[in-house]
Amino acid sequence: MSSASVTPAAFLRVGDAIFLVSVDSSEGEGGFVSARRGQLGVCSSPTPPASFSHESVFVVKPQQNYVAARKLKAMLEQENKTAEQMAADPALMAAQAAVEREEEMNRASFSRIAGREVRYGQVVQLHHAVTDVPVAVGRQAALLNREGRRVVESEAAGDAAWFRVMPRLRIQSEGERVRLGDPIVLEHVQTSLRLRVERAGRMPDGRREVSATLEKAALRVSLYRPHGGAGEDADAPRPLFGGGGGRLPCE
Repeated sequence: MSSASVTPAAFLRVGDAIFLVSVDSSEGEGGFVSARRGQLGVCSSPTPPASFSHESVFVVKPQQNYVAARKLKAMLEQENKTAEQMAADPALMAAQAAVEREEEMNRASFSRIAGREVRYGQVVQLHHAVTDVPVAVGRQAALLNREGRRVVESEAAGDAAWFRVMPRLRIQSEGERVRLGDPIVLEHVQTSLRLRVERAGRMPDGRREVSATLEKAALRVSLYRPHGGAGEDADAPRPLFGGGGGRLPCE
């Protein structure tokens, strides 16, 4: 297919609201990835639950900087105090001002590059569409796989929220545009672990766990809403998957 015949919505872009579907070779399409009570999991259902738009939609954001945030955290740890205990300290106030400037620069960067196509090899962050909290790989072991790590939502994630988008198919390579519907590999930058859905066992809420392991597993990326909202591209596909409603348990 020539590039001229590809519609703008055919490729993943910074700022897009997306959802991820587990691709399990043993079970086919394995359900929708959702964030619930701060942890990622998959409800193995062919249809989205009523809570889909509240739990399963994520916004693609560019790699953000956390240099000032790391310095502030290191300062508090070195002093063994909380920010409240050091509220009058000029060094703390300067560090907090630096964090605010850094956050503003991150927001400006997102606004500037929203709409650009995402390419394989690029580092991105996934933020929950409702809370704006980023997805990250935590330090704790996964619940269902002690060799893996837990995948969580964390406001203090920092660079633990950086993921490199890698191709799952051999016909694709780094530098190529990520096509919506592609199976992708999300590789954690800090640890080189990849997101996968555990095949055995269930979490207490009935979902399969999303963990970070060395295994090269795939998730399929699909568009929920294009960057800038439906008004910017009214013809872009947007699945109408129920809103608030009640929560349907995984069984």
